[in-house]
Amino acid sequence: MAARRLPSRILGVSVCTAIAAGSVYSFLVYQKIKNIETKKISVAETIPEHFRQSWSVKDHRDVSDEVLLARFVNGFFGGLVIGPERLVLQTARMNLVHFTKTGHAQKQIWSAKEIPEMGLPRLHTALFGVFQVTDRSLDVKHPGKDGQAMHSYVDFSFGSDTARFAGVHRFSIVHPAEQEESDGKRIVQIRQESACCNPISTEPLKPEIMYTFHMAYAQLLFREGVSEIVRWLEESR
Repeated sequence: MAARRLPSRILGVSVCTAIAAGSVYSFLVYQKIKNIETKKISVAETIPEHFRQSWSVKDHRDVSDEVLLARFVNGFFGGLVIGPERLVLQTARMNLVHFTKTGHAQKQIWSAKEIPEMGLPRLHTALFGVFQVTDRSLDVKHPGKDGQAMHSYVDFSFGSDTARFAGVHRFSIVHPAEQEESDGKRIVQIRQESACCNPISTEPLKPEIMYTFHMAYAQLLFREGVSEIVRWLEESR
């Protein structure tokens, strides 16, 4: 009888362990992102034209755009929210990103500790075999509603242009034109813009429920990315 009950006991312990681990994980994620209020994050289902044609708000004075982007990338890809996904990708060690124009990644990053802390990864670098740097630019001028605005960005593409799913995340630091606080500090916007498609067919991506999940997941990732910038700025004072 004892031998027959053993599997059910193991299952019960496993379930309890999984629930406990999930609870601890959820608590740690909440602690990491709770200071980034959702009401300060605006979400839109369209992307800017300058992003379409391409292959949040915090203060800072002397910190370069590249450093701010680097801290955001560290929070986004090296944080707790993406932790379970990152663990699976690190374990599988599969190269799941490929774009004809860029070819194979010139450098692979498999550990969060390898992500540069004060600069952006080199062009064509791949993170965890899934996200590849396909474009990056610093201090670019583009016209806005209030005149010329400055922005810097880095694009992380995923999927393949020879398969049925591909997309890109763009992380940007934007300096709105002629926008200052009363104490003279500049205002910058931290943006995450995403696009995905079926490169080889006009069929829509399925299932549609994945879009809802993706939006919720992306906002958690965004909040942890901004949280990393805030944490770093506070520690640097």
